Amino acid sequence: MAGEKVFGTGAYDGDDLLMAAITGEEVPEEAARSAEYREAVADLGQLRLVLRDLGEELAAEPAAAEEPEPTEPPVRAEPVRVRRRRMFAVAVRAVAVAGVAAAFGGVLWLGANNGLGSADGHKAGDSGQNAPGLTDGNEDNKGGDAEKDADSSEAAQDRAPFDRARQIACTRILVEGTATELAPHADGTVDVTVKVDRWYRPERTAAEQPTTTVALPEDHAADISVGEPVLISVYRHPEDGYDVETGWGVADVRPELLAALPEAKTLDCPNPLKS
Repeated sequence: MAGEKVFGTGAYDGDDLLMAAITGEEVPEEAARSAEYREAVADLGQLRLVLRDLGEELAAEPAAAEEPEPTEPPVRAEPVRVRRRRMFAVAVRAVAVAGVAAAFGGVLWLGANNGLGSADGHKAGDSGQNAPGLTDGNEDNKGGDAEKDADSSEAAQDRAPFDRARQIACTRILVEGTATELAPHADGTVDVTVKVDRWYRPERTAAEQPTTTVALPEDHAADISVGEPVLISVYRHPEDGYDVETGWGVADVRPELLAALPEAKTLDCPNPLKS
């Protein structure tokens, strides 16, 4: 019969037999009796069972963990692994063929329904229509915010060297190091002992004075922990009080202090910083 595939002539190869087994297409009697076709049918049956069991396990409620019962050691697991590899290969081929068929069917469906629209399509369109207005407004706001941020950043950069220099000039003690001891007192102060890494004020080296003890109010010493980096500022004017940086904050401030230090040496501090 014209158009009929004849087994044994090359028209039915392994993939044809597998596809016929998947779709349930009738094959010639000789092909149906072939070992390859029967093997494909058997493998697909096993695959269906595996998928069904997997679906049942995924849908089942999680069971409470139970104490596993002793079992005898498995016997000759190697044939099972071989079978699983073969089953996996068959499954991959089956899924690939089914995926191609599904994709082709989906394209046809989309083509047939392209002009019909859908609720989801309208929602997507509405969302797309609203998005430009929102985006344009946000972009304008972002642009304005960016300009403000840039202006603020430039102003901060202009002020920072002078502010840091004046800050250093107005300190009586400005020391960086590691807190080694905290000694609280009944009057509400805490003696903080520092192993010095760098003196900013007064001008001296860590070799000249490797440790120092600074009395701080409890609220200023609350964030200091023994063994962590610390930067302590004690100002000349009582109105300015104290500043404390700890941890990573010390490394953040250090470059600014080092950059402002030369200018600070040229400044006086006749008035408090807060005036």
